[in-house]
Amino acid sequence: MSLMAMLATGCLSDITKVNERDVIPPDQLTTSAGAQALYVGALRSFGIAFDGNNGGAEGQILISGLMSDEWSHSGTFNTRRDYDQRATDLNNGTLSVAFRNLQDARTSAERAITAVENTSDNPAADARIGALQNRIGAVYLAGAQNYCNGVPYTEVVGGDLQYGDPLTGDQEITTAISWFDKAIAGPAGTGSVNLYTAQLLKARALMLQGSAQYGAAAALVAGVPTSFRAVSDHSIANGGNENGIYVFNWLSERWTMSQNEGGNGLPFRGAGNGTDPAQADPRLPWQYASDSLGFDKTTPQFNWEGSVGRDASMPFAKGEEARLIEAEAALANNDITTFMNKLNDLRTTVAGLAPLTDPGTTAGRVDMLFSERGFWLYSTGVRLSDMRRLIRQYGRGAETVFPTGAYHKPGNYGTDVNIPVILDETQNPNFTACLDRNP
Repeated sequence: MSLMAMLATGCLSDITKVNERDVIPPDQLTTSAGAQALYVGALRSFGIAFDGNNGGAEGQILISGLMSDEWSHSGTFNTRRDYDQRATDLNNGTLSVAFRNLQDARTSAERAITAVENTSDNPAADARIGALQNRIGAVYLAGAQNYCNGVPYTEVVGGDLQYGDPLTGDQEITTAISWFDKAIAGPAGTGSVNLYTAQLLKARALMLQGSAQYGAAAALVAGVPTSFRAVSDHSIANGGNENGIYVFNWLSERWTMSQNEGGNGLPFRGAGNGTDPAQADPRLPWQYASDSLGFDKTTPQFNWEGSVGRDASMPFAKGEEARLIEAEAALANNDITTFMNKLNDLRTTVAGLAPLTDPGTTAGRVDMLFSERGFWLYSTGVRLSDMRRLIRQYGRGAETVFPTGAYHKPGNYGTDVNIPVILDETQNPNFTACLDRNP
């Protein structure tokens, strides 16, 4: 049959019909299969929001790590240089995408919870709901950890956009805790991933509320195993689901591991000037070739072996944090023996780490604690928050905590201590600007 004849008889419709395999028809969203698809999609959205993807967007772990002292800019985008240099332009398009992805992770999880509740045979025992509740809580927690004071959270209700009012950091923490409490009260069960995740993240939120909550945080995580990992899974099935931490560091070489960044940064690449892999801290092995330069062809490129592939799962909460919270609570109670034991017990879990000795002063112990936190929790999204806590809760000056002085590219570091909500959000009539940029 000729093409013209096929057109005339309508036969062409059969051979040109396309099944949209990546689109869920609306009438299927109310089925169990549709709910499962929304659940998987919400997990994917969370992975993009926190780890990034195949190069189109970086997540919270990378942008907070770049503003802190974990990562340095080895690319050419000025938008990334802005926040690495702590001098962020409020028209920053990269941060606009990161903020939208963070909010998409939240709304996707909310929508998936409704679908699962409406289709599950037993919603009260459905572990998917707890997993989603934890991720919603993690979004609010990231807002408090990384952003300025006054982050708006807009909702879509019945298909209509409902603009949110800016939340203070305290309100974000309280909201995050309410979601973690739901997960803890749900069908988690002793020893479950959902329970441990909720306990760890709630304890992290309690630590942000100040020393009065340190004891409660330590008690909450007492049963969390040191080896526990709450992870975002990735795959190479499509670029949007790839592990962005690996892509931006290893493949596109736009992020490089830092070393004593801006004078105050930690020596994340180990002893000396951080150019000999043999002197790397065993918790943070890395690779480097003498002629290896980043995408900008100027900045030396150091690739972190903790992110090992485009499909590698990446943790957003680790059991080591439980022991570090216990150590910080002990330090606050002046229980130096327990403080040192908690830190040194952790170090026995990695070959090649010598035991620490007590510095003998409160300031020295705080330095030791936050250095250990930096190494154990590298690139899990807590370092920027820890640096802010050093200022807010321990009375340190920002110029003694954040990278300062000459930047590794032309210019000097600025004064930012958090990520601003950029100007795109002023389309929200309830939002004008950050309430403040305080730590």
